[in-house]
Amino acid sequence: MALEPKDLGATTNVFPESSVRLFAKDNKGVKLAIIAGDPILELGTPLSESATPGEYEVWNQTAEAAGRKLCALVSPVRHQASSTGETLVVVMIAGDAHRDAIPLPGGETQNNLDAALRDSDLGKRGIRVFGLEDVSL
Repeated sequence: MALEPKDLGATTNVFPESSVRLFAKDNKGVKLAIIAGDPILELGTPLSESATPGEYEVWNQTAEAAGRKLCALVSPVRHQASSTGETLVVVMIAGDAHRDAIPLPGGETQNNLDAALRDSDLGKRGIRVFGLEDVSL
């Protein structure tokens, strides 16, 4: 009797032909930094820790270059940010996401976001991103 090889999920696409593109395994509440214009942060918006300890901000290449890596995604619902005070939001800190479910933050390029999503540290923190294998940087 032949043994079937074990797939421990490292290469398994958890989103085959599915409309579900975010699957949170661990969420937490965080404080969002003040954002001008009171934007609505859509489901899947990438976040990084801000320069102010204990606060998160929408991910951007400038923060990435300063060592503040992408570390969370807005989930399970979108949130209204505030330009006048702190906002508490729930974010996904571990789980599975498809590249197409992560909106591009304003002023950023898709190549920069794809590079941040490919970062091995993101996987070590618990967020696995699928749909990047067909994308060239």
